[in-house]
Amino acid sequence: MKKGLLILALCCIVFFSKAQNEKTKGYLYLNGGANYGSLYESSKYASETGGIFGPELGLSLRAKHKSYWGWGYEVGGYYSQKGTKFKDADTKVTLDYAGVFVNGLLYFPLVNDDDIYIGGGIYSLYAFSGKSKSDTASSSIKFGDFWKRYDGGLQLKAAYEIKNFLALGLHYDFGFFPTFSSTDSRGDDFNGRNSVITLFASVKLVRLFGK
Repeated sequence: MKKGLLILALCCIVFFSKAQNEKTKGYLYLNGGANYGSLYESSKYASETGGIFGPELGLSLRAKHKSYWGWGYEVGGYYSQKGTKFKDADTKVTLDYAGVFVNGLLYFPLVNDDDIYIGGGIYSLYAFSGKSKSDTASSSIKFGDFWKRYDGGLQLKAAYEIKNFLALGLHYDFGFFPTFSSTDSRGDDFNGRNSVITLFASVKLVRLFGK
């Protein structure tokens, strides 16, 4: 399923990049923001966890079809730092990810070239490093039995775009696959998936196609 989601994301990128025509404008955007992430726990007996803050940075192609109720798409790549805090052990874990996302968008035009847009799609990320830190020790995360490198799932997005240049918004990522797997003190399975909300800003850099 992990490979299938990654292949689907790449296929969508190729499809959307070829779906341009004379009625569609596409722009390159620089995206950056701050996220608040934690693990969604599947076991009610799991150790108590909390959220942490992290940065996000990336580039994306955002396209809009010419019509009053505009529709479009966005594909991009990004870096995101996610993680969690284990309160009982007083330990903070940060994971550094790189990956891609694909979203379909629906635009609601306003006055003075402002827009509101909402959308949804999928994301696929790979953790290239991780760190565990407490008051007494710090160590690198070893991926395998407990911590997993792959993260993929659903992405939902909403933003307000000013003068078709600067967008301010939120997106929410919910992982389909466990980031951390273990057992709790009662012997029940503990499978934590990433749950992350991000406040972001997007700045238009250059037009890539369309008139």
